[in-house]
Amino acid sequence: MLNCLKKTFPWLLLLVTICGFSLFRIISYGDPGTSIGTVDTSEFISSAQVDLDCHFLEAGRPPTLPLLYKLLHPVTGYDLTAVSMPSAADGLKELQWQPDFSPVVRFQMILSILAWSSLAVVLFYRLRTLVGKFTVALFILAFAYSPQLAEWDRILLSESVSFSLFAFLLALTIELAFRCSEVGYSSNLSLYLVGISWFIVFVLWVFARDANAYLIPVTVIMLFIIFMPGFPRRRKLPIVIGLGLLLSACFYLQQMTMRASQRWVLPFLTNISVNVLPYPDRVDLFRSMGMPVSDELMHLQSSMGGEAGFYKLDDFMDWTEKNGTKVYTRFLMEYPLWATSKLYNDLELLFSENLQPWFSGPKDSHPSDLIRIGDMLHPKTSGVILLDVFFTIIIMFIAFRSRDADSLTWLWITMWLFIGEMVLLFISYHGDARSTIRHTLVATMPLRLSIWLLAILVFDMINYHIGSKPR
Repeated sequence: MLNCLKKTFPWLLLLVTICGFSLFRIISYGDPGTSIGTVDTSEFISSAQVDLDCHFLEAGRPPTLPLLYKLLHPVTGYDLTAVSMPSAADGLKELQWQPDFSPVVRFQMILSILAWSSLAVVLFYRLRTLVGKFTVALFILAFAYSPQLAEWDRILLSESVSFSLFAFLLALTIELAFRCSEVGYSSNLSLYLVGISWFIVFVLWVFARDANAYLIPVTVIMLFIIFMPGFPRRRKLPIVIGLGLLLSACFYLQQMTMRASQRWVLPFLTNISVNVLPYPDRVDLFRSMGMPVSDELMHLQSSMGGEAGFYKLDDFMDWTEKNGTKVYTRFLMEYPLWATSKLYNDLELLFSENLQPWFSGPKDSHPSDLIRIGDMLHPKTSGVILLDVFFTIIIMFIAFRSRDADSLTWLWITMWLFIGEMVLLFISYHGDARSTIRHTLVATMPLRLSIWLLAILVFDMINYHIGSKPR
């Protein structure tokens, strides 16, 4: 009886902690049904009106959020009455009651609570010391429910859904990796169920934002190159090969539908205007790859926000639709030093903000003290990358020194996470010269999260290996 109590008490305490944090999240941010739209919200609404066939994937916006809008579509249709434009004079608006969008933002909040609670539970289960278990749960929930992340739930953009699906994806990746590495794991059914759930969440996350898709090549390479230790080959190969092939097919589908959708064209035009036309050598390179160069085109250099002029150049737009993505990818490959140094020089800018910019919020929209706490949990410095590298190296040292299956599995997870974050940072930064801080949140948010996750993991691994009892 005492033994049973010792085993169940930590889980009861975790349940109380999660319920307490969830209740705090629901009641501390004002009316959870209020929302704010942006200039992009109408495009998500338009995409949601496309029939659920192959053309739905080719709509003006990636399909995951439009699918949510379609499922929650009001009988009378969406009436967007509050649109915030922070870059315009008097364009910043406060949260407003928009009854058509109330189910959407409430769903975004519920999805966030479920996702981050799931991550906390998986980490609690997989860490090996009691202190590590509770510390990671507290930090994960505090990170997720600080205004820097929680306020995105009431903005009618894809960030909230993308963040929540990432938390689910990370939780399922950890669980799948450990189930695969456990020698003699008896339940094939539960292993395959976790694998199927992981794939479904991965697909939904990939189709939430186009840049997310570039985690797939990293994942496929990691699946085939870094086999997890101690896993019987006869059982490992079906999982690795099956998931690798499914993800590869998903990446191909995403790339084909994105190109057919034309939603990449505007970011491409912005990149041409800002990163190509002002530089004669780059203009010559693009001319050699077939780009029609004219005086009218050259007048559009550095015209961020004035991309409409490109659409008047028929020859140029015809070339763009046929060759744009291929040519710009080749440009980045032929100018790797420039691409890397430009990102490096802007790192501090990309980490300089951590709050959403679309509403300042009334006094009851968030606890003011949480802003200061959130600034500590979401640091506004690119030094987080160095900390992530530092902790990853320590985990690598511990894993190779101990050679136990759990430590090596954690090494696989941390390497997948860090390499993926850096690839997403590079792709999202170079994908569009506009709104780079918001676009790179797909990487900067996980990089900030990784500081706390990896630091606590290092503590847990060291504590365990110097004599802490296993769970």
